[in-house]
Amino acid sequence: MARILTALLLWTMALGAAEARQVALVVGIARYDNVPALTNPGRDAAAIADRLRDQGFDVVEAFDADRFALERARRQFLSEARGADLALFYFAGHGIQLFDRNVLLVRDADPARAESIAELGLDLNALMGDVRAAGPVRAAFLIDACRDNPLGFDETVALLRRFETGAANVGTSVAAQGTPRSSSRGLSVVALPSKGVGAAETLAFFAAQPGNVSFDGDGRNSYYVEGLLEALAHPNRPLTEVLRTASAYVRTVTKGEQVPQLVSDWTGDVILGRAEKAVVRYLNVSRSSGDAALTPDEARIVGEAARAYPVLGGTFIVKESQSFTGEWRAAGAGDQARAKAIGSVNGFAIDYDVDRDGRAETIGLYVRQTNVVMEIVDEGVSLLDSPCWDFDNEQVGAVEIALRDLNGDRRPEILLHYQTEPGNWGNLCILEYRGSQDLASSRRGSQSTGFADKQLFRVLLRHEGAWTVNIGADNSIATCAGSNCHTRSAYTYDGTHFRMTLDQSEVPSTGKARPFRDHAEHLANQDADRPKGSPASAARPSLPSPNSSLAAPSSTAVDPTAEITRWVAEVYLPSGAGGSVEALQYEPQVAYYGKRVERPVVLADKRRYIARWPHRSYRLTPGTVRMAPAAGGGHDVTFEYVFEVSDGKRTSAGRGRTRLSLRSAGTGFVIAREEGEVLKP
Repeated sequence: MARILTALLLWTMALGAAEARQVALVVGIARYDNVPALTNPGRDAAAIADRLRDQGFDVVEAFDADRFALERARRQFLSEARGADLALFYFAGHGIQLFDRNVLLVRDADPARAESIAELGLDLNALMGDVRAAGPVRAAFLIDACRDNPLGFDETVALLRRFETGAANVGTSVAAQGTPRSSSRGLSVVALPSKGVGAAETLAFFAAQPGNVSFDGDGRNSYYVEGLLEALAHPNRPLTEVLRTASAYVRTVTKGEQVPQLVSDWTGDVILGRAEKAVVRYLNVSRSSGDAALTPDEARIVGEAARAYPVLGGTFIVKESQSFTGEWRAAGAGDQARAKAIGSVNGFAIDYDVDRDGRAETIGLYVRQTNVVMEIVDEGVSLLDSPCWDFDNEQVGAVEIALRDLNGDRRPEILLHYQTEPGNWGNLCILEYRGSQDLASSRRGSQSTGFADKQLFRVLLRHEGAWTVNIGADNSIATCAGSNCHTRSAYTYDGTHFRMTLDQSEVPSTGKARPFRDHAEHLANQDADRPKGSPASAARPSLPSPNSSLAAPSSTAVDPTAEITRWVAEVYLPSGAGGSVEALQYEPQVAYYGKRVERPVVLADKRRYIARWPHRSYRLTPGTVRMAPAAGGGHDVTFEYVFEVSDGKRTSAGRGRTRLSLRSAGTGFVIAREEGEVLKP
């Protein structure tokens, strides 16, 4: 009998372990209707959501959510949290403290009209209590909202007075809500809710200590998120160990200026799950009708050949490469001989949920005769396409593939970089996966194979002669063609359009410089430049070289480089140093750090920065001003500078880079676009 009871107990424990669930609500709000927009929260939240899914979490997402959308996501999260082993909440966006309570602002929060905390967004203290009562074993709150208060002093005072009036109208004193104060920096101290019988244990991990702010970082993500992503990259780690590792990372990279805070009443810990960003399989289709497993020796040689072709630069969800020719670039002659013997390895596949429907698609690349075919297996249906292979039957010798969400729609684009024989010229192709419109009829086809032709992908950009390709953290694309990189080009991507910022081709075209949504529009722009009746290969009107005059072509054209350099050094940079931002002229609508905002929003953001750092100095780095023709006229200007800012207690110094789109106006320039970043040492 004792053995039976013991067996039943062990079986029950094993069943409980198998059913343990980890759920998460990930909120990222970068675009606000009534307060300044933020740059990083969308990217930060997307990266955290991806990494949590990799770890086995069931994730509810809310991006740029208004009150209604966030409340719906909150209710779904609370429902899924019941009985979960771990319920985790992550927020990136604006946060403020009111009445000693931390409020996470929703997209449509309107501080000028709000009558209660609920109209502003999530009351973090209340949410903690709700999650705790929902019944998970443990709850964790990761908050990356410790930035400057987006409200000015007068706005905050008016808001507090309205809250006080509203409380009095319902017979409740403000004192009952907490001390009526608000801080311009960070969030307030958090007291964990009282733990009732059966309530969850709670942990809160803030990006910075109470009253302090967190930094956006100088890359794609904030330092806080960089630390979390690094720590979450390793499987089977306790969550508290992950948080300690992330905290140490933030302390190190900020030299102690930002210190995350951990508040916890946990008595145990939770081991996180798997850590797989994507599953990559090499295909050996000639051995059998299906994929045959490689021997360990073959797998080693294939891996060495793939690592020998890392050309696409950047940080991606996944990146893989392979040579398809017999000349495998293995480590030594013996390995090359063995690699030639495995001629049956002719492709690879990546399993990843590209369209975010909860099921992984299979992206396969195969060598078919002299070209490469891409295959997407979606819900058991095999769909073939050849969106980028059209090079007069030149053989594709090597391919590198990468996935990255360029436009922020949570569906990664597919980036391909490949070489053709002969010549080994690299080519870049960026695809948007459109999906199949009629999977049901495809399933009824023979062998469940449908030939999608050109309907499966939209080609966003195709660039021939891109020997090397670098993808920046801001999704900018820089290419360099030729053995000595004698031809360069560069594009920026704002989520909808590509814009050429540099073109050193021998026969440039004004059509190439026009913004375009996809490759088809890019070609149409260039075709529109050709005289009617002229062949496609005819010479096109030339753009000025990036290093020559950008004025209208004439023998008496004046080079504006010196004029713009002088304006940057004597007007733009001193405006930030002296605080006289009114000396700068902006268009009524400005593309400001990736968001289109009104001119007053830009000036208000600059004044907040000046208030945060009262002591500032900026100095243009000589020889760094670069110019190119801007779409629609004017100039795209890039320059670097050195800076030092201080608030009297701490000092930050380094190098920065700024990108502006300018048009001439009288004796100065009007800014239509402004963005930039701090450069790593």
